Amino acid sequence: MKKALLLLVLLPLVAIQLLAQKPDDNKIDFQFRQLPLNPLNKAITGFVSELIISNEQELLQLKEQSLAEYDKNMAEYQQNKANAQADYDYKISHWDDYINAAKKEHEVALDAYNKTLESMNLIERLAYRETHSPPAFVMPRKPTGPTTYSEPRYYAPIELEILDKKELLRTTYLRIDGYDPQPSGGVYIKATLFPFEAKEPVSTTTQVKYYDNASKTYQTKNVTTVTISAKYPISLEVVDKVSGKVLLNTIIGGEFVGFNNSTQSVIEADLLNGNFKKLSSLLNSKYGYATETRKTIIYTIKPKKFEYPEYQSAFEKAMSFYNTLKYTDQDLSANLKEAIALWEKALTEYVPNDSKVRIDEDVVRATYYNLVEGYLWLNDYDKANSYLTKLFAFKLRDNEKSAIDAYKDFINDQKERYLANK
Repeated sequence: MKKALLLLVLLPLVAIQLLAQKPDDNKIDFQFRQLPLNPLNKAITGFVSELIISNEQELLQLKEQSLAEYDKNMAEYQQNKANAQADYDYKISHWDDYINAAKKEHEVALDAYNKTLESMNLIERLAYRETHSPPAFVMPRKPTGPTTYSEPRYYAPIELEILDKKELLRTTYLRIDGYDPQPSGGVYIKATLFPFEAKEPVSTTTQVKYYDNASKTYQTKNVTTVTISAKYPISLEVVDKVSGKVLLNTIIGGEFVGFNNSTQSVIEADLLNGNFKKLSSLLNSKYGYATETRKTIIYTIKPKKFEYPEYQSAFEKAMSFYNTLKYTDQDLSANLKEAIALWEKALTEYVPNDSKVRIDEDVVRATYYNLVEGYLWLNDYDKANSYLTKLFAFKLRDNEKSAIDAYKDFINDQKERYLANK
């Protein structure tokens, strides 16, 4: 159903651009409250949800082990740091002793050097001094600070991230729009997240043809693709606590999906977020009153040889209705009905195959689209489909056919929801 909505957002906009110049396509968007496909028991006013991580105990043990390893590394770091500080403090407090010891060592070395010279005759002394300089005094380098060590940091294994996200995932996705979370809610939503699974990477190499600007010729090169197939399944169960009936029991994301040239962490995040979004969409499509955004077009007609004031008036009346769809359950359709009456009255002027009349083929086509949209929101789906069918009397552009198919899907979806909630 969501696919139909998306198509309807995009395709009519493409189709309209291909019409003649007189129709003026006013791209609009408005919000509306989507009715559920499977409305809940009227006695139900809220829901309670639970997210279970199937291997949570294993993850908690892994977390405990990783924290213990971190604590061990931190204790070693603190000990090394303390030892380094003590060593530095000792050296500073005994700095004069180090200098005196260096001086004494120098004096001993110099005395030995002089005694060696005294034992030699003049010629031997001259030769000895050519190759042996008197020992120099070397001042010990004063320590500038204790030896430093890198403080260990805690890096949680990637598998543990799900534990921190658990409550956020539950409150964000395990809910039904239009109902409040209640401890004793009439609907129980339970989701069980199973472990992430990934198959061994598969590498494939293919030859790709490309144009080399330097040689002005086409060349080929090898391109390697690494594919990882993975899944991150979630089971979803919905129970009507009032009647005890299981409303839904299904698996989301149970099939392996291939990812090209991606890392495991990215794949894991994509699957996790994607599957929870699918879960949320399914819940709200079936049972919720979700707020959706409708993007479509209402046509007015640009004055050329003729004036079209009723189209501007109809546009304003229709918009005054569409802009209230999200905010009220009251029947405020009078303005839309007036807009439809103006459009249908204009159609009575149409003369087929006469391009010189005020309401020609291009105007009629634009008007049909307006009427399809209008009757759709009056819940008159037969009328909406009838005007959609009338478009086939004209030669349709390729994109226009796709737009009409998207309209059909959306009309059928809206009709199914309307009838389920009568």
